[in-house]
Amino acid sequence: MKILFNCLDLEKGGAQRVISILANHFASKNEVAILMLRPKDIRYEINESVSLFSVTKVSKISNFQKILAKISLIKLIKMQAIIKKINPDIIISFLPEPSLKLMLLKKINRQLNKIPTIISIRNDPNMEYKNKIINIVMKHLYQKANKIVLQTEEAYLYFTKLFKNEKLTVIPNPLDYKFLISKPYNGERLDQIVTVGRLVTQKNQKLLIDAFLNVLFKYPRLKLLIYGSGPLEKELKSYVKHLNLENKVIFKGEVDDIKTAIYKAKMFVLASDYEGMPNALMEAMALGVPCISTDCPCGGPKYLIKNEDNGLLVPIKNNNELTKAMLKLLDNENLSNKISRNAFLNSRKYEPNKICLLWEKEIFKILSKKQG
Repeated sequence: MKILFNCLDLEKGGAQRVISILANHFASKNEVAILMLRPKDIRYEINESVSLFSVTKVSKISNFQKILAKISLIKLIKMQAIIKKINPDIIISFLPEPSLKLMLLKKINRQLNKIPTIISIRNDPNMEYKNKIINIVMKHLYQKANKIVLQTEEAYLYFTKLFKNEKLTVIPNPLDYKFLISKPYNGERLDQIVTVGRLVTQKNQKLLIDAFLNVLFKYPRLKLLIYGSGPLEKELKSYVKHLNLENKVIFKGEVDDIKTAIYKAKMFVLASDYEGMPNALMEAMALGVPCISTDCPCGGPKYLIKNEDNGLLVPIKNNNELTKAMLKLLDNENLSNKISRNAFLNSRKYEPNKICLLWEKEIFKILSKKQG
């Protein structure tokens, strides 16, 4: 079987990580290829048997080629040529831009239209498709997909208003193998609160900084370590300087071994305004780091966390409630230990082999219908 993954790139990101896990899994028994729209560096380990294609070459690309690559028509023509060359049995597409371009090609090309397609929705659709024109185009083009894979029940409900239920299915994210440890840390935890994610408005690190400032009055030895990079880095650093927290809030940037970096932390906090199924939260829970998350749409944290059992959920954009939750974990070691243990145990549900098996079942259903 030939499987083609259609995506933006293999830079750092949740969708890219899931693609790498799925591609490596399927490569053991199938021909697997990945088609990327952007000429970016590959930041995930990909099995050497997986064929990699890009709309433009990853290395030695001229400025003129970069400009051409951004022109939609040029991208579509190149995508079409690559897909025809690969001639896959099925295409699995991630993220709006690659998916919309792919479905447009299927709309106008009879040969490509015959190839079964799965669209994977990675974020809150209310935000992902809030642009009215994009929303209308999405509703029209995604009708041609054989299956739409959602991460959460909330996302599923959004799409039930647009498509028949049999076109939809929920499959959670798989954990990266390296986060499957034998036991959580059970020693004295470091005086560190950690968060991991791109420095963008969606992740609302400013809310976490504000809550951390409140917590410092009772626990002055704590430090907040922020892992990740992004367009708001300068703004957030300026905000930290304004609060005189430069020695307390540390921007760590991107690190290769995030597992070791956060393993012994007092807690992990996700302050996002919206998410799909946040990989960083899944990974921290798998390590047994006590976790707090906003109960943000489209329901990823709520899917992962049973409140006060394996984590704490707080309302979005609520400084007071986030402060209370952080203090609750710091004040109550028994609760913190319970959450750590239960999060670690519950994470076994998201082992890669278990999640990849769900993908396999959907693929075989689609291909068996085609053959029938």
